[in-house]
Amino acid sequence: MSSPLPPSARVASQSVLSAAQYAAYRHAVWLGAAAIITDQVGRVLLVHPTYREDDRWLLPGGVVEPGEHPHVACRREITEELGLPDLPLSGVLAVHSLSPYHPDIRPGTPCPGEIRYVFDGGTLVPVVGEVRGARWR
Repeated sequence: MSSPLPPSARVASQSVLSAAQYAAYRHAVWLGAAAIITDQVGRVLLVHPTYREDDRWLLPGGVVEPGEHPHVACRREITEELGLPDLPLSGVLAVHSLSPYHPDIRPGTPCPGEIRYVFDGGTLVPVVGEVRGARWR
C-alpha cells in the first residue's frame, strides 16, 4: 500500500519527529521463528505443542522475545521443544507474514500481525522433547 504523502513530505515529517516519536511511528509486528528439519528421506519434523488448544501440528519454533534475534529465538525454541541445544541452523529459507486476521492468530488476540522467519534446520534422526509429540510428514 502506498502512502498518501509524496516521498519529500514523508522525509520532511520524519525530520521534525523526535527519535522516540519516530520509533513509535514505525510499524510494529510480532516476530516468530521456526525451522524446517528433515529426516534422511526428506520428511519434515512437526511438533504437537502442549500449549495449543487446537489439534494442529506445527514446525518447531515459537515467539521471538523483545531484543532477541530470530536465529537465537529459533535455537532456544528448538532446545525447549525438542531438547536439541546444538542443532545447526543455517540460512533463512523463507519469511512469512500473517495479517492480524490470519487463522493462526487466535480470535480476540490483539495481534498487529506477525513476521515469521523459517530457518533451515538440516537433517537428523527423529527425537522428542517438550512437546506432546513429534512426527515426520
